[in-house]
Amino acid sequence: MRLGTTDWSTFRVTFLYDEYGFVRQHLPTVRTIIDLGANIGDSVRYFADTYPEAEILAVEPDAGNYAVCQKNAAMMVPSERVRCKQCFVSSHPGYAGIDRSKGEWEFRMDQTVSAAEQIPVVTIGELLREFKIAEVDLLKCDIEGEEVELFRRCSDWIFRIRHLAIETSPPYSVSALEKDLERNGAKFKKLHHSAPDGYHELALFSRCGEG
Repeated sequence: MRLGTTDWSTFRVTFLYDEYGFVRQHLPTVRTIIDLGANIGDSVRYFADTYPEAEILAVEPDAGNYAVCQKNAAMMVPSERVRCKQCFVSSHPGYAGIDRSKGEWEFRMDQTVSAAEQIPVVTIGELLREFKIAEVDLLKCDIEGEEVELFRRCSDWIFRIRHLAIETSPPYSVSALEKDLERNGAKFKKLHHSAPDGYHELALFSRCGEG
């Protein structure tokens, strides 16, 4: 962790408050994980410890967070079962700036054309092809509002996701996500739903078919 940052808060939420305990309770076995919004790698270490056989792809757009994520992954898992990629994820590829006006745990995509820093934006389909992933047992998604765009158009990859653990940021909500999944032809069963901080919502979904 880095002093003077929100890294301690991220650690506290992940490990002391057991933010993703509901995933462990519902999913005894997971072998393939994509972690969108991996931040400094606390969630990567959490899932790597919970599922020691799982292969994990950690995705984080910010260079500073990404560097710490790589170190945390290497310290916890000295093997090739954790891979990392620095990028944003959305429904359309391209480039975007980054909004660092809030703490390190809440960096957001900045689509202002004049943004000085341009970070690659890739689609889920591109990630699956690049890393040769056929099916994802668990997609963890904490991307600070970009989920509204990601799931608005997800029909080309959503059927390769078995379980989805997501944090939604207002104005997007779990109910809006359910409508997007249905509109894209996917049927998911909601296994967990909570709002621990009264603002963000956490949910776990299990795919049960196609529309």
